Amino acid sequence: MLNNTNNNANVCIDNIYDNFFWIQGDITKDIDITIFLITINSHHLKYALESLKKLDPNYPVKISVIMNISPTNKAYNMMRKRCDTKYFVQFDDDMELYPHSIKLMYEYINKDNNCFLITFKLIDEYLGVGKNKIIDCIKLYNNDIMKNYPTLGDGDIPISSVDKMWHKPIMEDKYTINQTQNIAGTHAKNRNGMDLLLRFCKSTKSMLNNNIKINSGDLCRLLKPLNKIQNLEETVSSILCHFFALNFDMKKYDENKKLLHKRLSSYISKSSLDLYDLPEKYKIFPCGDFAYSDDDFNKLYKCDLKYSNELFCIIGIINTLFDNYEYSYDKYPYDIYDYFNRVFLIKVSFIRYADCDKDKILFIFDKYKFVELHFDNCDCDLIVNKGECEFDNLAEYVFANAKLSLHKKY
Repeated sequence: MLNNTNNNANVCIDNIYDNFFWIQGDITKDIDITIFLITINSHHLKYALESLKKLDPNYPVKISVIMNISPTNKAYNMMRKRCDTKYFVQFDDDMELYPHSIKLMYEYINKDNNCFLITFKLIDEYLGVGKNKIIDCIKLYNNDIMKNYPTLGDGDIPISSVDKMWHKPIMEDKYTINQTQNIAGTHAKNRNGMDLLLRFCKSTKSMLNNNIKINSGDLCRLLKPLNKIQNLEETVSSILCHFFALNFDMKKYDENKKLLHKRLSSYISKSSLDLYDLPEKYKIFPCGDFAYSDDDFNKLYKCDLKYSNELFCIIGIINTLFDNYEYSYDKYPYDIYDYFNRVFLIKVSFIRYADCDKDKILFIFDKYKFVELHFDNCDCDLIVNKGECEFDNLAEYVFANAKLSLHKKY
């Protein structure tokens, strides 16, 4: 039935490529599910790949790679074009599956021929909601239905909210969705500032599109980082000064800001606010007039980096308000991410590290690209010794005590 199969034990990042596939599990059994590993070779890929190699072999699946295909709309459309099994899973490379997840999926397939989509939860420690910090993320599609429904423009149009636009005509044809409460894995377990910047670029892009229906969950996810920042208006103004210094078009920003403010002013029920840990009197994106000042520009160099996640979320929102985002990996604003990493730069020196777990220190700070670590007695801004704090609190300690290096304009 399948050719060019590979032993999963031999699969590694270096030997996968677009349209490469292998069988995970017992190849003597029938296979009804294809997992499409959709990747742009991000830093998440190694973790996603390891989770796939740990899947229960008693429940075999075909794993097929969709690599470096843009826009994302086209990458998703490739799933239905390449699928040769009855079902397929959309598996972005920032996801990790639990070993028992495929067994779980097999319990749901072949039960309702009118169901085009079965969803499973993932745990997301930053964006998840409720006690278990869950989000709807894993999508298991019925290919008997999906093969008749291309993504918008057959994949050639770069859009945000690909799923919503894709699903709309299918649901209009009375096909159904089974939203299960089962947790199948984790999402963005190793995310960094760039991941959050892109996530909020995407969410803001959807907010600005009147053709996309926005629900209370969409609103709350965008509001959450805004409400973690105490001095929101000052922070937004300071970030805007940097975009202004980089010659971004303020007229376009002002137009989009009004649209975003209108959307975020929509009614949200108390139950939704509670689910996302938002106060009843929540803050929305500031709508005041902008005026550049050197003082506001320089404030960003001294901001509290304990809120670095929220800062990159807000940078993502502002970046999209300047129309500087397309949902296509080859046009992502990597230069904006690099710029603000230099703005936030701190240097940390460990004078005595011989008795410390150096690898653990490196792991803690790996996601913070604006942190430079030095393990010697060179000229530095901060000294941290093992005895001064527990490793679990080391990142918070550094952000609370580090002296920020001041830089000239980029």
